[in-house]
Amino acid sequence: MVSMLDPKIRMQQLIAQIEQANFDYYIQDNPKLSDAAYDELMKALLALEHRYPEWISANSPSKRIGGDVASGFKAVAHHRPMQSLDNAFSEDDLQNFVTRCADKLGHGFDMICEPKLDGLAVSLTYQHGQLTQALTRGDGSMGEDITQNVKTIRSIPLALRGSTPAWLVVRGEVFIQKNDFEKLNNKLKQQGEKTFANPRNAAAGSLRQHDSRITSKRPLSFYAYWCDAPSEHMNTKLSDNMKQLKRWGIPVNQLITHGQQVTDVMKFIDQLQRKRQHLSYEIDGAVIKVDDLKSHDTLGTTSKAPRWAIAYKFPAETAHATLLSVEVQVGRLGTVTPVAMIEPTFVGGVTIQYITLHNYSEINRKGLSLGDEVAIRRAGDVIPEIVSVIKKHPEASTQAHAIIPPRVCPSCATTLKQSGDFILYCPAGERCPAQLVGQIQHFASRKAMNIDGLGIRIIELLVNRNMLGNVTDLYRLSSEQLVGLPRLGVKSANNLLMAIEQSKQRSWPRVLYALGIKEVGMATANTLASAYPSWQQLSEASEDNLMALNDVGPSIAASVRTFFSDTNNQLRLQQLNDFGVTMTMAVIKSDQSNPLKGLKIVLTGKFTTSRDQITQRLINLGATLSGSVSAKTDLVIFGDAAGSKLKKAQSLGIKCLPSSDLDQWVAQLST
Repeated sequence: MVSMLDPKIRMQQLIAQIEQANFDYYIQDNPKLSDAAYDELMKALLALEHRYPEWISANSPSKRIGGDVASGFKAVAHHRPMQSLDNAFSEDDLQNFVTRCADKLGHGFDMICEPKLDGLAVSLTYQHGQLTQALTRGDGSMGEDITQNVKTIRSIPLALRGSTPAWLVVRGEVFIQKNDFEKLNNKLKQQGEKTFANPRNAAAGSLRQHDSRITSKRPLSFYAYWCDAPSEHMNTKLSDNMKQLKRWGIPVNQLITHGQQVTDVMKFIDQLQRKRQHLSYEIDGAVIKVDDLKSHDTLGTTSKAPRWAIAYKFPAETAHATLLSVEVQVGRLGTVTPVAMIEPTFVGGVTIQYITLHNYSEINRKGLSLGDEVAIRRAGDVIPEIVSVIKKHPEASTQAHAIIPPRVCPSCATTLKQSGDFILYCPAGERCPAQLVGQIQHFASRKAMNIDGLGIRIIELLVNRNMLGNVTDLYRLSSEQLVGLPRLGVKSANNLLMAIEQSKQRSWPRVLYALGIKEVGMATANTLASAYPSWQQLSEASEDNLMALNDVGPSIAASVRTFFSDTNNQLRLQQLNDFGVTMTMAVIKSDQSNPLKGLKIVLTGKFTTSRDQITQRLINLGATLSGSVSAKTDLVIFGDAAGSKLKKAQSLGIKCLPSSDLDQWVAQLST
């Protein structure tokens, strides 16, 4: 027997007992310790670690309690792109998937089927059996580092069992069990805090806490669905790899099954739909994958999804509710959108109270009036919509129940104007508080200037106090102005000012996107910035010159021309430039060679170097970049997971260059 005089060994014993209890509970589904006994082991370990901190193990279960508050989440590149799945909604869709795979492979194949959990996808990295990193999906190429938060999830092992590979990447879903979700919401309600709308939101919100001590108190669970490791540790079938994960101590869904024919898969899906309400966790469909891993390589991927897997989505749930009123919202571009308010109704795992009606033509088309009983659903299990009227209100034809379009803007009282299809808009621009808030929110968004800490509530506060009259006023804010405002102490104010200062370094394409020009998304912003490497050059471009660019049609060209012709916008652009915001892309000096002059180049896929850096380099060498492939394209440079653009270029006989060969190719052209 080990004496209590050997505290280091006793700590190791306690860790082993606690992790065995976790394995019995989460992997074997056979708990052997009561909650009280488990708590006693943890209490004893914490006491020893407090007394002997120099002996605390990096993988101690005490790490699940959470630690210091983090300032933010670091963006980290994924081991390989973390893609989403294409969807099937019927047996015919599923048959088409199977036929495509069989045609490509030249033979039939086994499939594995599993429930599609409604949670948050994460990627875990183990090195020599130790959990070293956890990332969110992010944009598929880069994820947020949430390692400290994930370490608080008891079903995820901090250290693997048995013989393990040098590295292992595991992907899976973090979720909250239905009963745990109800308990969590009840607890939050008792504490007077905001409750979560559904288990998925609760899981996502818990994982993205900047204080892992909060995450540790949330009842999160995890199931793995994919893994990668050195080839000598991988099986030839995905299903066998899932069994191996269980042996290493990583939880895998117990309902995974096999199928060889579409009829087998549909039988599983039908059974799953009948079980759906009785499962302990929320699902929104099933996932079907080709089991053989070599077939995965043969089938490949598109730019967004693997061709060897598909998600079968269950039909959207519907419910009935009463249409109580119609409110009006004003967007950043002035569009007036009617929004229906219904009695709070639970459908598709969410309580719905507000539903957008898009425009007044939509209201007329569906024949809506106040007091009607309507059918509602969540389209794609995401966006709430009114499907139809089930029962008209007895007095629906009276003026009191008619839905009457507003004549003036609800935000600034400006007389509204109308465009096609009964779409109303406010012409006041940034003089309208609602539009101004929307413009600043877009400007500060992650894909644009990425000003961390500048959320909608802070923006509304600053606009309402006349501290922001346009986006350039962000760069005039001072600590003295901010400190003491609701939600803003000294630290928060200084962090916000630092984030605003850092935003000046965003690239010209991102600044252009942030300006919020109608119809100019990120891809079009890249195209425009490549052709016109300064805001002055772009402001002088004619509609004909703009339409000569790939991806720029008459509507976009007119929108860009209108924006840059506005004297107020010209003033804002000059002010942003004066504040030090990046308003140009570096151009080559006259004495430098420009071997790519005149070449139209398209980038596609995922790159190890940032796309902004590659774009800047190509422009410096004289190239013009475009967002789409056409007969005018001279070259396509592709990275990992390149999809339809690469295929189109190959079909047109356009030269395609792997990004890894770019340096060598440029060097050859320069000699």
